[in-house]
Amino acid sequence: MKSHFIYILFVLCSIPLLSQNGTVTGSVSDSETNEPLPGVNVVVKNTTKGTNTDFDGNFSIEGVSSDDVLVFSYIGYKSQEISVGDSTTLDIFLVEDTEALDEVVVLGYVSQKAANISGSVSTVSEEQVQSLKPVRMEDALQGLPGVNMFSNGSPGAKPTVIIRGVTSYTGNAPLVIVDGITLSLDDMNALDPSDIESISVLKDASTTALYGVRGGNGVIVITTKSGTRNQDAKFSFNTSYGQQSPEKTIGVLNATEYAAILNEMSVSSGGSLIYPDISNLGKGTDWQKEIFRTDAPIVSHSISASGGSEKTSYYVSAGFTGQEGLIYGKDKQFFDRSTFRANFNTDLSSKLKLLVNNRFSNMKDSGLGDIIFNAINMSPTTPVFADDGSYAISNTITQEIKNPMAQISNSYGEGNTNTLSGKIELQYDLMKDLKITSRIGYTYVNIHGKGFTPYQFYGVGHNATNANPDLSPITNTDADGNVTQTWNSVSENKDHHFSYTYDLNASYKFSIDQHNINVFAGFQIGKNSGGSVSGSKVGVPFNSWDYADLSSATGPDDEQR
Repeated sequence: MKSHFIYILFVLCSIPLLSQNGTVTGSVSDSETNEPLPGVNVVVKNTTKGTNTDFDGNFSIEGVSSDDVLVFSYIGYKSQEISVGDSTTLDIFLVEDTEALDEVVVLGYVSQKAANISGSVSTVSEEQVQSLKPVRMEDALQGLPGVNMFSNGSPGAKPTVIIRGVTSYTGNAPLVIVDGITLSLDDMNALDPSDIESISVLKDASTTALYGVRGGNGVIVITTKSGTRNQDAKFSFNTSYGQQSPEKTIGVLNATEYAAILNEMSVSSGGSLIYPDISNLGKGTDWQKEIFRTDAPIVSHSISASGGSEKTSYYVSAGFTGQEGLIYGKDKQFFDRSTFRANFNTDLSSKLKLLVNNRFSNMKDSGLGDIIFNAINMSPTTPVFADDGSYAISNTITQEIKNPMAQISNSYGEGNTNTLSGKIELQYDLMKDLKITSRIGYTYVNIHGKGFTPYQFYGVGHNATNANPDLSPITNTDADGNVTQTWNSVSENKDHHFSYTYDLNASYKFSIDQHNINVFAGFQIGKNSGGSVSGSKVGVPFNSWDYADLSSATGPDDEQR
């Protein structure tokens, strides 16, 4: 039987008393023409909960309380914030923003004014990114029209991002462009949100056509910050702290209810009572309460310096982000990221400009397996600890389900990823409105992962048991007198890959009467290379994570696996 679970993380700075949640519906129209506006972004302020209006300008958003504020935003219109109060139906009229129509939207290889874009594009500004304080850059996309995201909730975990439905070309992941360089969703985790200037999400054929079949899943275009010319050095320091807590847990039987059902099942099949006296069981063990934390921290620190002269500008930054998991054991579930970035551009001549962007990141992470699955399936009649101080074992579930607290204690693993990425770009103004761009981008990634399976006992006959109750190896002797035993083990893997792309393109802008025309031509070549090696050994000394290393393991060669 497959069990599904959902839990939601939220940053906890205070605990307000909220009224009962409900559903708010309504419509959004142009204030002058009264025409419905499709694709308007509707988001609960200071959250990632949101939706967008349909073709007729209608919307419906669930889980909204009377204390919430809804934010309505649309390219070319002024945003509106509406307090929900006791309203369940809202009719919103947006006012055209002439300044917003002049806003430049980056579409990857080219950029256009918002007023000139006829395709489907959603944007996230620097201010919006900073207010959300996402751990991963993808988190800033939640609530955008046509963008669906799914995550398992682990610290720093890569989410699944689907733009306008499921496609078929090499999966469903969108193409990612950072400062003109082609990357993947995996690479987005190495970005510090404090370095982001803008994000554009291209969602239809007219905006993704330049990227061919690679843009079939949508394109995420990210522009990082750069310095301002003719500006003295400007220093900035930002820090934030938040706490995470499960918003809700899954309803399960308490010990008395569980025992009553098992008794009924046993008697109906001709057996005896499994629990002869259920009156003293009470509620038993709440396993979800045992494993979940209510104070899991998220911290973020960043420092930057920027400025420039008449012909040169620079932006330099360093940052750290740390997130601990919702499950107890901060050394067992965490994500730490350290970053450094240097962006530089200068005029080599009146027509030639040089841009150099480089970034380095180090990420460390550790995750847990099916802890929640075991917590919602473990017998509530079983205590966390037995009388002798060891982790207790269920007498009714003996084959697959583990004591989740014991599982946490026996889980060991860590990953370490170093990423170096950047670009060197030349822009040459061949003539008025005709620009030639030559760009080379590179990414190098080095990954080292290690896992350790110690001697562990979950009960006789349990499929994860590899030791006796005293954690000594289990030995067996066959008919010929040959003795075999179980082992603890360590595994390691090392991966590295390098990729580069070279772009050469030209763009020419001109106008005919009231028509603005942008002609673009270019080509790109690239290469990916890399390799990996992995291995495992048995016989880790002292059954300890501190000695879990391939060079330290002492088991026999014929037991290597």
